[in-house]
Amino acid sequence: MAGQFRGLISDMPASRRTAVLIFLGLIISSMTALMMWARQPEYQVLYSGLSQADSVTIVSRLRDKRVPFRLEAGGAAVLVPGEQVHEARLALAEEGIPSGGGIGFEIFDRSSLGVTDFVQRVNFQRALQGELARTISQIRGVESARVHVVMPDRSLFAEQQRKPSASVIVKLAGGTVLPPNQVKAIVHLVASAIEGLESKSVTVVDARGNILAGGRPEADEQFLTASQMEFKTQLERRLEDRVESMLAKVVGAGRAVARVDVDLNMRRVERTRELYDPEKQVVRSERRTKESSESGQAGAGGVPGVQSNVSASEQSSPTAQAQGGRATQKSNRVIETVNFEIDKTIERIVEPTGDLRRVSVAVMVDGIYTAPAAGGTPQFQPRSQTEITNFTQLVSAAIGFNQQRGDTIRVMSVPFQAVVPEGADLGAAAQQEFILTLVKYVLGVVALALIFLFVIRPLLAWVAAIEFRARPAREGLAVGPEGLALPGGMMAALQAPMAEPEKTAQQLEIEAARKIYEEVYSFVEENPEKTADVLRGWIKERP
Repeated sequence: MAGQFRGLISDMPASRRTAVLIFLGLIISSMTALMMWARQPEYQVLYSGLSQADSVTIVSRLRDKRVPFRLEAGGAAVLVPGEQVHEARLALAEEGIPSGGGIGFEIFDRSSLGVTDFVQRVNFQRALQGELARTISQIRGVESARVHVVMPDRSLFAEQQRKPSASVIVKLAGGTVLPPNQVKAIVHLVASAIEGLESKSVTVVDARGNILAGGRPEADEQFLTASQMEFKTQLERRLEDRVESMLAKVVGAGRAVARVDVDLNMRRVERTRELYDPEKQVVRSERRTKESSESGQAGAGGVPGVQSNVSASEQSSPTAQAQGGRATQKSNRVIETVNFEIDKTIERIVEPTGDLRRVSVAVMVDGIYTAPAAGGTPQFQPRSQTEITNFTQLVSAAIGFNQQRGDTIRVMSVPFQAVVPEGADLGAAAQQEFILTLVKYVLGVVALALIFLFVIRPLLAWVAAIEFRARPAREGLAVGPEGLALPGGMMAALQAPMAEPEKTAQQLEIEAARKIYEEVYSFVEENPEKTADVLRGWIKERP
């Protein structure tokens, strides 16, 4: 086959030989590019969402280890061949890479002797901040985080000890909004990781400067928190749905719109009362004390020489003698103490937040449209006052109207504009996108067909014609004016009939060209080295 290929090429003119060489070169280049693309390794993500410092460190380590890599997402994502992903991750993890944009407790792995206590405390604070930032960055929706902790020095006096505080700034992924439960989780995570830190001393802020938690003065009660605002919105929507669904049964779906505004009392009030009932007494304790005493007095006399102290008349009197005897005195006393417990009631009242202070409702109801005249438009007719009154009473009952609370309801009948269905624009956009996609595919098919008709097919026909004309010369046959090989004198006899069937000759040329193309392609695929040698020889033979 190599000899036939050389013979076929050598019989061609220089210009045609150059065209064939270019055609073969394109085929070989395409096959080589296809093989290189097929052998190209499939890259997978090694790390994504990296900071600039981590990206620089990872790229430097991969270059040192001679691991091919690619950068995407502005350098925030590093890709390596799929078969080297796990090995590269283990090698980088051994060196503590990536660090997550901050340093953690690995700072103590390279501590040296002679470090002061102040430096140790600062390093501990830096490590704690870095570890908290890494942990918060693992939460879904958080792209990166930074934590700042204020840890005051310990004091010997408890009244002088200041409490620690912390602030967290989070960078959220595009379009992500942290729900309240995740914000609360971040607050409790930071508060639990730092000794003595309370949840109210933690402030969470996003990259746009919005306060997500903390940072709001306690006395500033006119602002609603995110959860309170959500509760207010849900309550308003529930009342709106209740009113609209009720009116839709009367006036039709989409012909009544209600808007509700509620004023809520979000203050948390606690009251403690002590009530005493003097009518209800209970003996708590009783004490009784009984005292009894007896006392006596002796008369003058009985001692020698006493008579000299009294008069003679007293000594001789019988009464005096009786009084001079012993006199006694007795006394009894009872002390009784009774303590009564008065009935006392202690009430601790906690008023719940979210108490309704006022409800305002505005309702729009579509009117009635009369049949249009010939070629005219429908005429709007508002609802009657009786219907408006009935609608107002229905709305009052639906929302729990309370006049003492200051609730207000306004119902109006207004003409509604024709509403275009929401799916109409979407359907038109989807249809337009489908048409554009279809046009792209059609243009691609047309381009391929044009290339085949005006490039590939003429080239194949040209190669087949060369082979068809060169074959009679090699076999020693005469060549007619149309390139047909005829033996001897049959040329003139069959010249007219052979010139007539142009379609048959074209089919033969296409089949011959296809056969030659298959043989050349098979030869090039089986013998790439010989093909390269032949091409080098042709290039050297060119004048």
